This record gives sequence, C-alpha cells and structure tokens, in this order.
Amino acid sequence: MTQPAPVGRPDWNIAYASARSLLVNVQNRTINSIDQWGPLVVGNMHSIGIRFFPSATSPCRIVVQWFIDQALTIQLTSDTIDCLLGQEFDQTITVKAPFANILVEPPVGLTTTYTLLVYEATDESLSQRIITANILLSFSTFTVGATSTATVRPTRVWAGPASLFAHSVDATSWDTFLIAETSTGVLTTMHHMTQVQTSAPHITYLPTCPVRVDMTNNDAVTRHFDVYLIAKPLYP
Repeated sequence: MTQPAPVGRPDWNIAYASARSLLVNVQNRTINSIDQWGPLVVGNMHSIGIRFFPSATSPCRIVVQWFIDQALTIQLTSDTIDCLLGQEFDQTITVKAPFANILVEPPVGLTTTYTLLVYEATDESLSQRIITANILLSFSTFTVGATSTATVRPTRVWAGPASLFAHSVDATSWDTFLIAETSTGVLTTMHHMTQVQTSAPHITYLPTCPVRVDMTNNDAVTRHFDVYLIAKPLYP
C-alpha cells in the first residue's frame, strides 16, 4: 500500500491528505472588547466545527459572519452563539459563503477568558465527548419551596431538537417554563406547562443560546418537580 504524500496542511499533527484544516486555535485568551478571527478561507469546506469554552466569570457571544469577498465588505449572513458562565458550545455549522469572520464578544464592560477551536468538518454534527452529553437536565423530585420559583440550567449550549418533560409530582397548582436566555440577558419563553396539561414529553427545538427551566410552585407548602431535557445526540 502506498502511503499518501504529505501536503501543506499539517493539522492536528497529521501531515497527510486526509488532514482537516485547523482554522483557529486559541487557549485561555483574556479580552474586554470584541476579538476578531478572520478572514478565514472556507469556500472549499462543507462545514466548520466550533469548540468554545468561555470562563466561569462572564457570559460571551460568538458571531460567525459569512462574506463573499476576502476583504469582508459583502456580507451574506451570520450565525450567533451565546454562552453563559462556564457553559460550552461544541457543534458544527454549515459553511454559507467563501469567507468567514469570527467575532468573540464579551458583554460591554466585562472581561472574559476563553478557549476557541475552529476547524474544517465534513458534515453537521454534535459533539458527544461523553456518553451522556445529550442529557442536558435530569432532576427527579426537585424541591421547590412554598409559593416559590426554582431555576435549573444545562452546563452546555446545544442547538437542535430535544425532548422536554417538566412537571410537579405533588403540587396542585404549578407552572414550568422553558426559557431561552442570551448572553445579554434577553429572555424568551419557549414552552409553558401547567397542572391542567397531560404529563408527557414535549418536542422542542433548542436555539444557539443557553436555555433554562423555571419551576413555580403555587401551593402554600413545599412541592417537588421532575425535569428532563434530552437532546437528539447525533445528526442527521
């Protein structure tokens, strides 16, 4: 068998034709203003993978801008990804133009430290670095005080289809909310369930920003809730 000839893309310590391009590799970089990575030449790629790990002290946003030209003057569209404190994002997205420009945006007036890897990918996928990574929330008989609301959040951002089951096991009056939460603090309710609905899983579609589940106990005594948020582990 003839070994493939080396090429000029020694990515991941591999120097053969099967190697994928590593576009951005920055670790533990501290910023207090917008960071830019680009222009990145991606026109020959199907997708790019993004692994983003912000610090546990500040939320952060990534904007992937897609341009027709290398001078970054004609923009077609963009993809936006938000992470809260200590959350991670590890997925691939489809290439939408020949050139990409990546902006890392901490909130105004705040400092964040982040690690970012951007690399060539062959298709859209989700990272399953541990076997239970797609189990975003799993709480049984979670205690919520009388006439109180409790909030639970996944530790990662995961965009795509998911199954949501959230209800109280003993409250006579309760509410559960699935809420999208951006790095700038904008909240958008995605699902609202109450005691009058049948306790069954709901199919939802998670955005490229953090989500949380708020559990409200309207009773005058302590009650308990079950919450399960399970994402589809692999694409397609």
